[in-house]
Amino acid sequence: MKKPDIYKVDLKNMASDSVVLEYQMDDAFFSNVEASGIQKGNVHGIVDVKKTSLGSFRMDFHLQGTVNVPCDRCLDDIELPVSSSNVLFVKLGDAYSEDENGVVIPENDGCIDMSWFLYEFVALDIPLKHVHGPGRCNKQMMEKLGEYLSASSEDDDVFPSLTENKTDIDPRWNDLKKVIDK
Repeated sequence: MKKPDIYKVDLKNMASDSVVLEYQMDDAFFSNVEASGIQKGNVHGIVDVKKTSLGSFRMDFHLQGTVNVPCDRCLDDIELPVSSSNVLFVKLGDAYSEDENGVVIPENDGCIDMSWFLYEFVALDIPLKHVHGPGRCNKQMMEKLGEYLSASSEDDDVFPSLTENKTDIDPRWNDLKKVIDK
């Protein structure tokens, strides 16, 4: 990702103990991130950076907006809302590392690149399943998909044409069910 300098924050040389940063993540931001999930969006981010102790910082992320991702069923874009608040703890140390407690950045550099954290917090806020509401998927794609899928109980409401003939069950199955019930 070619990252503009606006995403780099010099923690080592912060002028005050608290800084508020604003970011506007648009289509260009998401298309430049080297990740495959989100390609378009319009998300406003506010990051409140506070120095907590010598070489330690707390970053509060507040993100609000929308992103476009492909629908899992029809592959058309679906717009999803983003609204999240996250906290990231950053320390100055010997070498870069990440764990569940936060991030350590090299003290001799003292800068952190916010772009990946902004992207991650947006991506974590969207649901795993990206699906249009009932009847809103691309009809041509759903017809084509219905030709290749077998009916299951999960697909009954999505592909009603697949479940129309459920009453036409081979009578031999009824005899097998009797054997299982014994």
